[in-house]
Amino acid sequence: MSPKPAGAATRRCHLISEGRPSMTGPVSVGDAWATTNPTLCQGVLMALVQAELLRDALRAQTDQENPILRYEEAALGPFNETLRFWERNRLAEIYTRIRGGRFYGSAGWTTAKALEAATPADPEVLTAMGDIGSMLVSPEEALASPGVVGRAMSVGADAPATGLRRAELVGTITR
Repeated sequence: MSPKPAGAATRRCHLISEGRPSMTGPVSVGDAWATTNPTLCQGVLMALVQAELLRDALRAQTDQENPILRYEEAALGPFNETLRFWERNRLAEIYTRIRGGRFYGSAGWTTAKALEAATPADPEVLTAMGDIGSMLVSPEEALASPGVVGRAMSVGADAPATGLRRAELVGTITR
């Protein structure tokens, strides 16, 4: 029996230790670099962007270690961390609701939920979220656009809750 939780999980394989590659030659790309939650459909996109980043790092190569370090620094770490953040908080939210509670999370989670709620209502928020989901810019870059987070917080605060509460869902299923 595995000590790791079952199901899809966003995980990353680290081949850099103490600022140096643990071996030379192999380079992780796509699912070998990280697994992503398939509900967000970013695995293949991440692999394609990483292939481009690896190509650029190899073209700029000056010695044996540099291209690997350059690639690892650029290889979508912020996207992976954002996916892990979302997954951890979403699962905590689900399990809290199953137990009948309300999950509040961190200020970052409150912002993420506001962005999610405001996406259909505000074109600037929609563009920022689309850019993040398409991996065109980092989450930090997209959210640094003037007014995006503020607009999401004001629009998202007034948005209705998405989906049914657990009791409503169970009641609907058991009818």
